[in-house]
Amino acid sequence: VPQIEPIERDWGTGTKTKFVTPGAAGTLKAELKGGAFQTEAEAGHHGATTTYTWIQFSPVSWSRQYTFNTPVDAHHTQKFFLQARNFAVDPSGDARMDVRTREVMDQDRVVMERVQPFFVPLSPTEEVIVPADRVIVRYREWQKQCEWNCGGDWNA
Repeated sequence: VPQIEPIERDWGTGTKTKFVTPGAAGTLKAELKGGAFQTEAEAGHHGATTTYTWIQFSPVSWSRQYTFNTPVDAHHTQKFFLQARNFAVDPSGDARMDVRTREVMDQDRVVMERVQPFFVPLSPTEEVIVPADRVIVRYREWQKQCEWNCGGDWNA
């Protein structure tokens, strides 16, 4: 696992990575204007219930995604998703991006639904924490802070 350095902000914690974007074909490649640019992605949380993903595909092409989570009960969460981008802004681009975004969300869902245990252990001594988990640990600290400040009970 590569070294992951948390990015601390007043409102949450995230992490940033760079990677080579697989070659996009046709009009999308032209829209991204990426060339040999390494894609930069930052992901993290804003408080205890909002996550973000900021992707810089090229020096001029970006996407911002925000997920707002509202607990329904102990086993269900209602999610609201917002995406902004500065490429493929025509109606056909909306359709293409919607298909791709749903594909990625479905891939993530398959992984997350298999994570055990379903609830996070109450004590860090009940699980193995490695250096790459630093962002997760910070997120849990934010959850605890919200529980204290907002009266939320995340383990009910």
